Order: sequence, then C-alpha cells, then structure tokens
Amino acid sequence: MEKNALINNIAPIEYLPYGEVWVEDAAVNSNYRTPYKFTGKELDKETGLYYFGARYYDARIGRWISTDPALEEYFPIAPKDKESKKYNENLPGMGGIYNVANMDVYHYGKLNPIIYIDPDGRLVGIDDMLGWAAGTLFGTRNDSFLSGVAQNFKESWIVVGGMFNTFNGAKTFGDYIKGIGELGVRLTWNLPNEIAGLLIGYAFVELGGVTEMWEDVQLVKTSILGDSAFTLGSKVVGGNEALSKEWLKKHEQGHYYQSLLLGPLYIPIIGIPSTIHYYNFMSKYERGEIKDRKDYYKFYTESWANKLGGVTP
Repeated sequence: MEKNALINNIAPIEYLPYGEVWVEDAAVNSNYRTPYKFTGKELDKETGLYYFGARYYDARIGRWISTDPALEEYFPIAPKDKESKKYNENLPGMGGIYNVANMDVYHYGKLNPIIYIDPDGRLVGIDDMLGWAAGTLFGTRNDSFLSGVAQNFKESWIVVGGMFNTFNGAKTFGDYIKGIGELGVRLTWNLPNEIAGLLIGYAFVELGGVTEMWEDVQLVKTSILGDSAFTLGSKVVGGNEALSKEWLKKHEQGHYYQSLLLGPLYIPIIGIPSTIHYYNFMSKYERGEIKDRKDYYKFYTESWANKLGGVTP
C-alpha cells in the first residue's frame, strides 16, 4: 500500500482520561469507524458500553456497571489451618475489606487511568508489566509474562496493604489495642518513613521480590541483595539469604522500632549514619583491617537495633 493510501485509511481517535471519545474522524477512503476504541475494547453502539470480558464499563462516567469480580477475594476466610491464616494476613487489594478503598467496587484503574489499565475488568497496572520486563532484562526473575505480571499485581498490593497491617498474629484484646496504637503512629509520626519504605518495597516486588508478614514488620525478599538487608518504615527489604536468618530479622525489626520512636528523625539519626557505617566497615573488612564481622554491630545504630529487637550479641 502506498504511503498516502495508508494515511487515508487511518481513523484517528482521541479520548478523555477515562475513555470517553473526545475526537473521532472516519477513515478518508472508506468512511469506516472502528468499534474497537478505548484500550482496544469493543464499544457497543446500542448501550454505549465497553465489554472488557469480566464486566461492562461506562466511559462516560468512568465507572463499571457491576461490582469487581475479585470482591470475594477481599474477605478473610475461616482460620482453620496455617494456609488460611497466612491468606488472611495478606489479603489482596491493600488489606482486603479492611481497606475502605476496596469498598468502591465500581472504580476504574485505581481512579488513575493515566497510569493504570484494567484489561478484563479485574485491575492490573502497566507498572506490573514494566516491572516484569525490567526484572527479566536485569536477570532478577525468570518467570513467564503472565505469571510474572500476576505475581507483581498481587505482591504490589500486598506491599501497600502491609502498611496498614499492624494486627499480624494478634490474639488477645491487648494485641488489638497495641495494633491500633501502632497503626496510628505509622500513619502520623512515622508516615514519611512508611511512604519511603512503601516506594522502595514496591520497586523490589516489581522486579520479582516476594513479601511475607513477620511479627511487626513486612519482609520483602529479593535475589538482588544477597546477604544484606535494610529497613524503612515497616518494610524490611533484604536478600533471600539474609532474611532466612532469624537473628537478622529481629535486628531489622529493631530498626523498625527505632523508626517508630524517632519518626521523621530516623533517616538523619539512624538511616544515613548506618549506611555510611556499613560501607566504611565492609571496605575495612575486605582489606583485612577488621577480622570479626560481629564488630559491625558495635556501632550505636546497630547495637540499639539489637537491643530493641531482642538480639543477643
């Protein structure tokens, strides 16, 4: 086909953010208007609705006309065994029904259609696809596209929901009172650290990391960091090898308690000095100037974390 003929067969369409057609021109040669419009979905002329596979979407109001099919997954199940208890601790959608945002079961693309898409009526973000691609490119994952995107979608929501999960392992009335108080501190005094930890944890899960709730913190395990770990807010990000060690998890949880106490002062008082100390110490250790790696934990940021986390030197 000649270039001019090809151009004459193009039917340009422009959309408003939620998919309502703003400008549409028919193809010059045929006067043809494609029924496949916003995100490649077919627009029903009679109803004015898009069919996405799982449900119908009204782009004029930016809302689905039926509830999210994933709604039942937001509800906890009877804690009859370890698997069910683990599921309840990591409910999808930022904490399942305990997150009020999930009660809006008609919204499209996390209310942010510029960033997110919803291919079949069950939310999946472009970021999940890009994260899989980046992880594959840099060799941090080797799963298939579909399983990788699904994992990213699940784990990224769990990371967000973990910020609100202060009831892990709660059994008594006192445990729940403690959880409520801790959540209040996370969302006020400690909020800058929580947001920083959320962004960092989110990036690592998009590259193939997986999450796990452990006592008062959320672990983000990755193949990237090897035997290292660090803590921001309630997120403990570390290599698979590092986070398999019980004492190290306790140590990093100690950093989390420092974060609760210091709030916005945590980064300048603990975070930056600890990072500088780590690189200085490892440089001297590799040169043979320091023989015992346990000396690393004599620095005030680490010895205090050990004490708060209950680690015996």
